[in-house]
Amino acid sequence: MRNVTKLFLPAARLSTVLGFVTLAAAGTEAALNGAAAADSFKGKTLSFFVGTRPGGGYDAYARLIAADFPNHLPGTPSVVVKNMPGASGLKAANHVFNKSPKDGTELLFIASAVAFAPVLGNKKALYEPQDLTWIGNVDQTTATCTVWHTSPVRKFRDLLTHGVNFGASGPTGAASQYARALAAMFGTRIRTIHGYTGTGTVILAMERGELDGACSLTLSSLKSVFKSQFETGKLRPVIQFALKSDDLKGVPHINEFGKSAEDRDVIKLIFDRHRLGRPMIAPGGIPAATTKLLRDAFNQTMKDPNFVRNAKRKSLTINPTTGEEVDAWVRNLVASATPSALASVQKILAVGKIEKVTGCVDLGNSQERPGAQGQAREDPQGQGFETRDTYPDRRQEGQGEGA
Repeated sequence: MRNVTKLFLPAARLSTVLGFVTLAAAGTEAALNGAAAADSFKGKTLSFFVGTRPGGGYDAYARLIAADFPNHLPGTPSVVVKNMPGASGLKAANHVFNKSPKDGTELLFIASAVAFAPVLGNKKALYEPQDLTWIGNVDQTTATCTVWHTSPVRKFRDLLTHGVNFGASGPTGAASQYARALAAMFGTRIRTIHGYTGTGTVILAMERGELDGACSLTLSSLKSVFKSQFETGKLRPVIQFALKSDDLKGVPHINEFGKSAEDRDVIKLIFDRHRLGRPMIAPGGIPAATTKLLRDAFNQTMKDPNFVRNAKRKSLTINPTTGEEVDAWVRNLVASATPSALASVQKILAVGKIEKVTGCVDLGNSQERPGAQGQAREDPQGQGFETRDTYPDRRQEGQGEGA
C-alpha cells in the first residue's frame, strides 16, 4: 500500500497553529492600520475649527495648541485655524461632527455647553456627546458670572434685589443658559440681552454702561484675555461654577445653593459641564489607530516645554485631562442623568421670548488676536472666518516663543 502523507494535524496541534496564524494576521492588520494612520498626516493640513470669533478664550487656546501639536504627529502636518461663529458654537459643532472627514484632519474647539446641547433638549444639535471622539481637555475650568465695577451688584445676593442686564450671544450658549438658569432656580433679577457677537463685544458693552455683567466668563480668560480689567477690579466675579477655585476667595460656588438631591442633579447638569473648559474634539467614527495618534500628540503637547512657556507667557492656564478620562466623564454624566432632572433642566433652559441688542458693534476679523501670526479673511467656502496663521517649529531654532 502506498504511503500517504497525513494532511490533518491532531486537534491540539491544529488549535495551536491556528492560534499563531490568527495572532499573526491580527498583528499584521494592526501594523498595517498603524502605518496607514501614521502616513495619513504626511503632507496634510489640519483644520482647527473654533466655534467663536477671533479674540476670545477658545480662540486663544486653539492657536496656542496649533503652534506645537503638529510637531507631535507623524508627518508634521501644518495647521489652519478656522473661526466659525454661529448659534453660540452650534454651527461649528454640527459642521465638524456631520461633514468633516473621519480621518482626524478636522478638529473642534467649542464650549462644553454646546457639546452637551442634545442631552439638554436642543433638537438642532445633530450629534450625541458620547459618540464624539474626545482628544483631550486643556483646562478644567472655573466659570463665573462677572459684573462690571460700576454695577450696583457687589455680591451674588445683590442679584436677588437689583435688576441687571447681562449680555450673551445666543440662547444656546452658556452665557445665556447660566443667566436664565439662575433666574429660574433662585429668583435672580437678571435680564439676558442676546445678539452680542462674542465676549469681546459684551465687555465693550459693559464699559459703555450698556450691560452690568455676563455669565460663563472663565477664570482662565479673566487672567489672560481680560487680564487688565480683572486685575484692576473692573471685572468682578460674584459666583463660580464647575471647578471651585481658591483664587476666588469669598465668591460662592453654585453647589452651595443645592438644597435637595434633585437640586444638586440639576445644578450638575447645567453648570458642571464647564469642567471641560477647553475641550479638543474630533468627529465620531475615526479609526482607533488615528484616535490614538491624536490623543498621544495632545498628551505630549501638554508637556512640551515650548507649549508650557507660551502658555505661561500668555497667562493661559493649563490643567489638562486626557481624552480617555474625558470620554469616561462624559459617558458617566450622560448615564447618571435622571429623567426627572433632565426634564427639569429642559424646562429651565427652554427658550422663550428673546431680547436682542440693537446696533451691536461687530469686532469680526479686526479684533486683536493674541499671538496671531498671519491675516484673517472671509472663508470663500462660506464656513466662517478662516485665519491662516503660520506655526513654525521653533524648537529647531533652539528657543521658544516665550523665551
